Order: sequence, then structure tokens, then C-alpha cells
Amino acid sequence: MLAENHYRLGILFNLLLQFTKLIKSNISAVRYNLSSAPMEFINNLDVNKKMGEHGVNILPITVVDDEIVLTGRYPSNDELIEFLDLSPGFFMD
Repeated sequence: MLAENHYRLGILFNLLLQFTKLIKSNISAVRYNLSSAPMEFINNLDVNKKMGEHGVNILPITVVDDEIVLTGRYPSNDELIEFLDLSPGFFMD
């Protein structure tokens, strides 16, 4: 259990670093939490449909330019680079 918590913290820390880098580079990035912003999940018809089909187990959902690009886990740096058409070393700086 302790190892799993450390793993989750590492993933969330990486997510924080990703968001920080994106925002500092003037790239719009927003993270919504189902418990604090449920209307964001309801109002996005594609997200709402996916959650209706698969439940909360499909979370997290990554949406880029109104298109669902990943479900069930947070994106890696390489995936974000691909999804956002960023330079290969974007997260290395």
C-alpha cells in the first residue's frame, strides 16, 4: 500500500510539473476534479458519454482541442509532446 501511494504521488507530482511548464509557456492547460467541478464533466458531451459507458473507472480523461486523446491514466511527457505537437525536448528544459 505504501509503495502504491508513493507511485501515485510521483504521478501527481509529474502532472504538476507538466502543467507548470505548459502554463509558463503560455499553453492553456486545465485540470478538473470530479468532486469539485462535476459540471465540467457533465457539460462536456464526449466526456459525459464516456463516463456513462464506463463509469468513473475511465478517469482520468485527457482532452486536447475538444477531443478525448487518453483515458484511464495521466499522459506521459512523450504523449503530451505528441498530443500538443511540442518540440521533443519540451519538458527537459
